[in-house]
Amino acid sequence: MRRLSMIAGLLLIMAVPTALLGCGGEQPSAPVTDEVANDGNPEGPDAKQTGASVEIQMINTSFEPAAVEVSVGDTVEWVNEDNFDHNAIAEEGADFASEDFGNGGTFEWKATAPGEIAYTCTLHPGMDGSINVVE
Repeated sequence: MRRLSMIAGLLLIMAVPTALLGCGGEQPSAPVTDEVANDGNPEGPDAKQTGASVEIQMINTSFEPAAVEVSVGDTVEWVNEDNFDHNAIAEEGADFASEDFGNGGTFEWKATAPGEIAYTCTLHPGMDGSINVVE
């Protein structure tokens, strides 16, 4: 009887790790994606995809990056990373103007026409940026 108990114990000890190994499953090495014809653009090779978002950080009393290029239809988002208020006010080429906003606050503007836009933070002289909007 004692021998039977030992055999049962050994089988149990061997069975548990084996069962656990089967639970792991194998993860795919790369994400599965659908391939799209037409150079990755579902509307054809000459169609323009719009609606991208560009983030500009307000940090150390500067805009980072200070100059960006976006396409018509893209959204520009300013994010205040400083511990004091900032704003984003267009000086030339557009008419956006944010309220003053503090740390963690954001302001968004959507590009609707091509052109060069100069903007500033009116609270901090010399804190300037530019946006080049292309077709």
